Amino acid sequence: MIKNAYPENKALITPSEVSNKLRVPRPTVYSWLNRGVLPCIDVYGRRMIDPGVLPGFIQKLEAKNAAVSSFRGGAK
Repeated sequence: MIKNAYPENKALITPSEVSNKLRVPRPTVYSWLNRGVLPCIDVYGRRMIDPGVLPGFIQKLEAKNAAVSSFRGGAK
């Protein structure tokens, strides 16, 4: 996480908005942020996410889920 940065002219979204967009629980998003899996920026003490990182993040999640599914023998 980048500390005390104020990104001027940059549209950022909150963890709640990420939760809504990805249809996952908010605690999951905070877990990703805490582990550094989902990059964020600290803006005056609030964690904010650049929406531009979401497409790549989603691809990584889908690839990981596909690998787990194939390891378990695929969907039944």
